Parts: sequence; structure tokens; C-alpha cells
Amino acid sequence: MKRTAILLWFFSSSFFLWLYNLAAPKHSDFLNSPFSIFDSFFHFSVMLLGAGWCYHFMTLLYASPFDDNNRTLWMTMLKKLLVMSLLLVSVPVVVIFSGEYIVTSWSYLVSYLWVIFGMIGSLVMHLSVKSDFDELISNT
Repeated sequence: MKRTAILLWFFSSSFFLWLYNLAAPKHSDFLNSPFSIFDSFFHFSVMLLGAGWCYHFMTLLYASPFDDNNRTLWMTMLKKLLVMSLLLVSVPVVVIFSGEYIVTSWSYLVSYLWVIFGMIGSLVMHLSVKSDFDELISNT
């Protein structure tokens, strides 16, 4: 159970960071704009902070105790991690597909709204899982 949660988080967070990097604009018109330096720094910062957050979360999973008494709490936490992983991975997927398949004026709106939804949803799930971490640690 514990290893499953760690592996799920490792692969989904790595997949999220890879998709986020894939969704970053790379066409030549954008690279010649005055905002390209800021935007490339922003993407680098998000990748760096995202990798740090994912590693920190994985160390919390590793440090949390697992036994038969807290098995149901681990199952609950695994379900929440799955939902959070799906939210995180869906954000770059929606950004990529909205740029490909939706009219340009609507694609920005769809991307922007889904990014906000994904960030707020991931934050709510993170706080929920964090309370489970606190309960796991307090039970030892």
C-alpha cells in the first residue's frame, strides 16, 4: 500500500512535470517577443518548485508509518492522491488540446479556467491529504 502510493505519486508527478514542459510555447514568434525571457524564467521556476514539491510530498509518504491499524487511512489517502494526480495531469493535457482543437480566442479562456480549477482543486486535495499525514504521524 505504501509503495503503491509512493510509486503512484512519483510517476504522476513526473508525468505532470513532463506534460507541463511539453505545454510550454516553443514556436519562433513567441521566442522573439520581449516577454520570452520572463516566460522562460517562469516556466523554469514552476518546474523547479514543482519538482521540489513533488519530492517533499514523496518524502512525507515515505516517512509515514504503515500498519494494519491505519490501513483504512492509507486507502483514503491513496484515493485522494489519485484524484490529486488526475487533476495535476489534466491541467497540461487540457492546455495542449485546447490549443490544438479549440478556436484560438476560446482556447485561452478554456486553458486559463482549467488551470485555475486545477490549481484550486489540487490545493484542496493537498490540504486534505496533509490532514491525513498529520493523523498518521500523530497515531504513532
